[in-house]
Amino acid sequence: MLLGIVLAAWLVIATAGDTPIGAWLRRQLVERPAARLNRVSAGQVALVAGFLLVAGLATWWGAGDGARMAGMAIPDLAMWLASAELTAYADLIVAAVIGWSVARSSAAQHLTSVRIAARVRRVVRRRQRRTGRARASAANDNSDDRTSAFAA
Repeated sequence: MLLGIVLAAWLVIATAGDTPIGAWLRRQLVERPAARLNRVSAGQVALVAGFLLVAGLATWWGAGDGARMAGMAIPDLAMWLASAELTAYADLIVAAVIGWSVARSSAAQHLTSVRIAARVRRVVRRRQRRTGRARASAANDNSDDRTSAFAA
């Protein structure tokens, strides 16, 4: 079934490449994967090749025990993945999108700016009240003689 779909897509790309559907299929199935593969570096290829070599050697030296161990781990891995409730993740994504759109709306921006302005006004008023008070001066501060400052 999958082979038939791939062959049909290839046939549409090859024969009807000038049509909108052919151009869209070419972009999605040829150009985008090619652009992504173009970003793969030689170090990444060497790392994957090294992992595959180690896995192959472990399977060969262990007479297939590595493959059997991986095969025994697949059901447990499937249970772990299935135990996570996917609808909860979908709900979190929807809530994040709604929250983002509300935060970007003009009403939310207006409310936020009003709150920030009110907070700034409160801080400014507090500072003005603090600096507006007269402080008591020391009793010996009336002297204009500068020599007394050096006397200590």
